[in-house]
Amino acid sequence: MERNLGGMARHVTSTAVIEVFEEGLIWEGVVETFDVACVPNVTRCYGFTYREDDSLGYATVAETDEVNSPRMAVKAFVASRLQR
Repeated sequence: MERNLGGMARHVTSTAVIEVFEEGLIWEGVVETFDVACVPNVTRCYGFTYREDDSLGYATVAETDEVNSPRMAVKAFVASRLQR
């Protein structure tokens, strides 16, 4: 997490999230919440793994006014991937 952010992070909690769209499972897993220091304009972020093809990736999503929970972090990430 700290490498992805370029700052210092302290683990706060782990939250199970299941994201479903039109009755289909989009994502299921655990979102880690971190308090962040030494990064301008970021005080909290969310991190989780995801599968793409046969690879495992790690997503880091900064908290914003709109992205203010583990579930919203997953939704924002999924939306950004669908826009590709």
